[in-house]
Amino acid sequence: MNNENFKRIFNENSKTFSLASKFFDERLFINISKLYYVCRCIDDIADNVKEAIDPEQELTNLHIDCLLYTSDAADE
Repeated sequence: MNNENFKRIFNENSKTFSLASKFFDERLFINISKLYYVCRCIDDIADNVKEAIDPEQELTNLHIDCLLYTSDAADE
C-alpha cells in the first residue's frame, strides 16, 4: 500500500477529518492517514469478533501491514 492509498482511505471514510486535513502539510497528512488506517482496521476487527474471523490473526496481519507500509522507508 502506498501513500496515495492511505490518503484515499482517509478521504473516503473520514469526512470531518478529511475537511480539516486541508490545513495540514503533506507529510503530516500522510502520517495522520496511516494512523487512521490502523485505527480503522482495529475497529473493523472489533466489529467482526463474533463472526468467523480470528481476531488474533487479524491483529497479526495488521501488525505486518504496519511494519511493511507505515515506515519511513515505505514512503520513498
